[in-house]
Amino acid sequence: MTAAMPANVSVYSGPEKVRRRGADRPAFRDAWTLEAALRHGDVAEPKEDGRWAHVRIADGAAVLVSREGREMARPPVPAGVSAVLCAEYLIGQPGCRQGSPRHGAVVVFDCIERDGRDLRALPLWARREHAAAVVAALGRPFELVPQSRVADVDPAEVRRTLAAVDAEGIVVKDSAAAYGATWTRWKRRA
Repeated sequence: MTAAMPANVSVYSGPEKVRRRGADRPAFRDAWTLEAALRHGDVAEPKEDGRWAHVRIADGAAVLVSREGREMARPPVPAGVSAVLCAEYLIGQPGCRQGSPRHGAVVVFDCIERDGRDLRALPLWARREHAAAVVAALGRPFELVPQSRVADVDPAEVRRTLAAVDAEGIVVKDSAAAYGATWTRWKRRA
């Protein structure tokens, strides 16, 4: 069951709540309702309850760096892959504790550089193709976040699925937008 929206709050957190986070991360708009979030793009992805990371891959090494600039992990990767990915690092989070099959997973949701080429000006759909190719070359613990067309999303089913897998919410994006465009996030309330 979702929380009732207070009468004095709009369906959006308001323009003052759109958070710009620097050139390396897009801004987020928080939506109070799932239905409001779904009006802001044409694709939706589950929002994992992990730690946001830039993944820098080069010379047969990968480094996961937190938004604060701290190194979090160095998972093994094959040689010959060069990329900068945006991901959620699933470690120590609910449902991803030690011994969980997804503990340590790196869930990739964007590719902003590949083979030295800056991809941020490309539309999301093109960056996703690059991300899929990089993830396929890397294998575990890397995985590509699932993505659905908003037109195919049933809000009731989204709520059930997110609760079943203990995901944090969804992120809605415009597949034609360059990196840095505002993404809309809806967080599930337990």
